[in-house]
Amino acid sequence: MSELASSNLKSRQSRGGVRRKRTQPESAGRILIIDDEAEIRESLETLLQLEGYTVAVAGNGREGMRRFGERTFGRGPARLGAPR
Repeated sequence: MSELASSNLKSRQSRGGVRRKRTQPESAGRILIIDDEAEIRESLETLLQLEGYTVAVAGNGREGMRRFGERTFGRGPARLGAPR
């Protein structure tokens, strides 16, 4: 876990902000994050997992398209204009 994600988690825990997992349809609970910056990917992955989502990450568009083809995702935030 990145230092940023770790500090965000500690901050949320100290404020009582960590929530329990939600019950959702399986595909609606899956999110694909595509970003070339590792700290951004790791932070988003950690925060979304704490919210109860199943998260897949990719470091570029090609890897993201490969992961997208492997599963069904309910949501897929991506950085617009990301290289490759």
